Order: sequence, then structure tokens, then C-alpha cells
Amino acid sequence: FASFVTYETGKTYTDNVKDPAIYDALPKNIIDFARGSRVGESSCQRLLERCPRHAFDPKMGSLDKYAGDIVKLRDGSVALKLKMKVPASMRDAAYETETLSTAKDLIAASCECKSGAEDEEKVTCVHVPPVLYKVTELIHEGLGEHVVAHLPPVFEAVASSWSPDDLESVKSSMVKLIEANGDTLSLQEVQSMNAHQLLERFHTSTDREKRWGFHKDRAATKPGPIAERTFTSTVKKAKDLKNTGKNQKAAEAEPIDDSDEPPQLLDDAFKRDLEDVKAHWHGKPNYLS
Repeated sequence: FASFVTYETGKTYTDNVKDPAIYDALPKNIIDFARGSRVGESSCQRLLERCPRHAFDPKMGSLDKYAGDIVKLRDGSVALKLKMKVPASMRDAAYETETLSTAKDLIAASCECKSGAEDEEKVTCVHVPPVLYKVTELIHEGLGEHVVAHLPPVFEAVASSWSPDDLESVKSSMVKLIEANGDTLSLQEVQSMNAHQLLERFHTSTDREKRWGFHKDRAATKPGPIAERTFTSTVKKAKDLKNTGKNQKAAEAEPIDDSDEPPQLLDDAFKRDLEDVKAHWHGKPNYLS
């Protein structure tokens, strides 16, 4: 789960002077899955940019409405199996999409769309990354807190058999899950505590403010003409989700560069339609301003 909220800020993926904003908005594992599924960075970039557009589509519900499976593969590794309905881009339809992934690899995928994989085909269509990204979204909305809250009995049962490297790896994952849900950890706390102490701190620090991302007050929607409304790009939404937690204040102060995003054509289309309506009714008795 921690791999779905692991971001590599500052890493360069393309030959551009500056990478498109989407590379800074999505977690590292989804970027790696996309780059391993396409030949050429431009094709990979298209796959990534389609990810938040589908994931933030109101017709695509939250992952908490679907059942997933944690399965053990033949090599002993653990994988997450998911199946969701992903809305089509230009049609009133949804495609059943299924994924199987570990923390580092996309093992298999299938989709009902014409480009989707079937049987033994190894194809990653544009509807696969959104399913994986819904895990990221759910972790930021509370799943990370839920996982950490239920770790103590697991530690009591099996931690004694883990190596120091295993414990350090688990500690690193715990830090990512805790911070993904808004509980800010200082560098000193992370360096000075082992995994057991970190768990104890998480469960006993009830007097500390936990700035859970999805509990934050949101500004009320402002009424007004549709022509004056602005539409937030999906890349910015993904960046806002990423910055839930320790980077929240910095994110609010830093302007989001989504200049690589296509123009919001819906807004322009509404403006043109309104101008046509005004021109048609101008000077007539039943003209509505």
C-alpha cells in the first residue's frame, strides 16, 4: 500500500527542459507501470495523463465500493487484485477493468474496451492506471490510517521473526502511510524511532492534531453564471491529493504549474453557446439576461 503513496519529487523522466506536471502528480509505481507498458515517452505520457482524467470522473466511484483481493504469487510475493468499472471517455458506457500488481510490478491486466487485454495478451490500455490510482486516492482518504491502526497485533505475532532490514522497510512504509493521511512527522522523529516506537507514538498521540486530508474544510461552491466558472484540471487535483499531509501548507502556498494540460475546452464551449443565445434573443421581449 505504501508504494501507492510514494512520490519521487525532482526526478527527471523526459528529455524536456522541464517534465510535464503529470510526472510530479502521480506516485512512482504508476509512472513505472506506464513506462514499462509503452515504447516511447510520448506514448507513456498520454497513458499517464489519461489516468487522473478517468479516476476523477464523477461516474467512477470510490474504490471502497468494490471488493479487492490480496493474493500470494508463486514466487512468494504479495499482489493486489482489483476489478472496477471505468467510464469511457466519449461514450455513456463503462468498461470492466481488472488489475494484478505488486509494489513494483504490474503483473497482469484486462479490460472490456477494444484496446484492452484479453486472455494471454499483455496490453495496458488507458483504463488500467485509473484503477490503480483509486488505491492512492483511498489511502489519502483514510485507508492509510486504517492499515496503521491495525498493525499492532500483526507486530505482536510476527515481528520477532523479521530481520532488521525487514523492520526498517516496514517502518519506511508506515511513515508513508501515516503522512499520506495528514499526521506530520519530523525528520528527528523518523530517524530516532524504530517501527515499534513509531506505532506506539501513532496510537498514543491522541492529543496531537491530525490534519486528515479529507476532513479539511472545503470552500463552498460559488453560485454564478456558467461562463464565469473555472474548471480545475485533473493534474492539479492529483497534485492536491499528493500534497495531503506534511506538504499541505507548502502546496497551498505554491502555485500549481499545469501549463502542459490541454485548455479546458468545456468552459470555452459554454461561453460560445451563451454568446450565441444572447445574439439570438437580443432585443426580443422574452430575452433573459
